[in-house]
Amino acid sequence: MEEVRAYKTTDGKLFGYQEQALEHEESLKWIDRINEFSESTFCPYTSGAQNSMMAKTIVAWERFKVGV
Repeated sequence: MEEVRAYKTTDGKLFGYQEQALEHEESLKWIDRINEFSESTFCPYTSGAQNSMMAKTIVAWERFKVGV
């Protein structure tokens, strides 16, 4: 048997790396606004891989701004 370290986020998801957990936690703060933007006429990427990349980029930007 092997002991493993995991990071649990506020919504109960487990991550093997702290960076992944931090990214997910930050996305939880912004998901409603990101979805609102995604469905608006301002967003050029309303579906598919580009939409997912756009959402990750917004989360990364917000983390960068606050130094998380």
